[in-house]
Amino acid sequence: EFDVVEVLANLDREIGQQNQFGSVSLQYFLNGSPLDWQSTCTFTGEQIKIRSMLSNLLINALESSPPEGLVTVRVDQISEGLRIDIHNKGEIPEEIRDRFFEPYVSSGKKYGTGLGTHSAWLIARAHGGEIRFSSTGEEGTHVTVFLPYIQDGK
Repeated sequence: EFDVVEVLANLDREIGQQNQFGSVSLQYFLNGSPLDWQSTCTFTGEQIKIRSMLSNLLINALESSPPEGLVTVRVDQISEGLRIDIHNKGEIPEEIRDRFFEPYVSSGKKYGTGLGTHSAWLIARAHGGEIRFSSTGEEGTHVTVFLPYIQDGK
């Protein structure tokens, strides 16, 4: 068991210290309200893996966001588990959409290997969850992760 808010707070600090995303802002929400870092959101799972998944998805969103853009992270505790939506105004190129979660698929990144989204997909699946995306020029990109609560030791 671990606190998802604590994981996000640590990632936010680390990303802020990197200074490579300069003009892009991050906003966090928990259950529809702006995140208060004193809040808690308990989840049972592999904390290190969930942290890695969130880090990969956040960095992808920041790298894909237009300058002066905004990346939002919405965590919602629903009856079946956690839903995490990461949004930016960048658009996933049409030519890679059908392979977005495959290894070594990347587009337009200076240092990208194409393993971040694949790794995130594997981690979500290993937790019994799923990860999806939607991407349009008007809306930008939403990457949504669903992680179910563990019940009855399963």
